Formats: sequence, structure tokens, C-alpha cells
Amino acid sequence: MEMWKAHYKDEKHDTDIEILSKPENPAETLSFEIDGVKFGSCTSLCEFECDSSLYDSIKDKFRLLRWGKCEAYSVVLQRYTLNVEIPVKIVRKRDNSEITGHIYFSYTLSEDTKKSGVRVYYGDTRVYPDCCEVLDVFLRADGEEYRPKKTAVHILKIF
Repeated sequence: MEMWKAHYKDEKHDTDIEILSKPENPAETLSFEIDGVKFGSCTSLCEFECDSSLYDSIKDKFRLLRWGKCEAYSVVLQRYTLNVEIPVKIVRKRDNSEITGHIYFSYTLSEDTKKSGVRVYYGDTRVYPDCCEVLDVFLRADGEEYRPKKTAVHILKIF
């Protein structure tokens, strides 16, 4: 279990948070809490869900997307920016020594104005999840920053 430093921002929140990473528990790999509401994900950094029974009580606090069939629907957090600092172990090629580094990752979820994204439904109505845009990603180690030549436009599953 690890804690990752992060900063969450949406229309009503602008706060530092900690993301709990539990790779040993695939059902709850990543999670964080804001305003007493727990959001979790088991596959990626851009799909955080909460307990669907909370929807009516928190829909005014967060932008949420409800999708699925009837009573078996999911509630996913939308329209926010997240900056994450992930500690990593790095092995230096030149001397095989192990050092600590950090991957810095920033993305935003915004409205799919073209309505061209993933096809999901809430009951029989098509709904549109937000588009994810990577704002920045780099590795910092030994006082140096290492950036990819091109920033990925999609977040890949990391576990």
C-alpha cells in the first residue's frame, strides 16, 4: 500500500489529496476521499467511481455521470483536473544502483462537446463520459526531468 500526493480541482473544490494505491487488492486499487465521499478505481487514473447509492446526496457537490442499467448503474466522477506525484524505484543503467524518482502526471476531464466518445447508456438513454486530456507527464530523478517526446493523449491502464 502506498500514498500518492495529488491535487484535485473542479468547480467547487481546489484541494490537496492523497491517493491510496493498493495494487494487492484489484477490486480497490486506487482511491481518495473528498468532502467525506470516497472515490475508487480498479483500472486507471481517470475513472473514479463512488457508491451509486450516494448519487442523490452528492450530485450538487460534484459533476457525476450515471450509466448502466436500472438499479445496476455506476456513478463516475467527471469535469475535474488531477495532478499526481507517483513515487517509483529506478535502476541506473550505468551502475545498477537503485534510486527513488517520481512520475508527475496531470490530466483533465472535460465535456465531450462533439458527442463522439465512448458509447454508454443510462437505461435506454445514451450518455457521454468526459474526454480525458493529458496535460503533462514527466519523470524526475537525481535532480533531472525526463519528458517524453510526445505527451500521450489517452491515459493507459497502469495496473
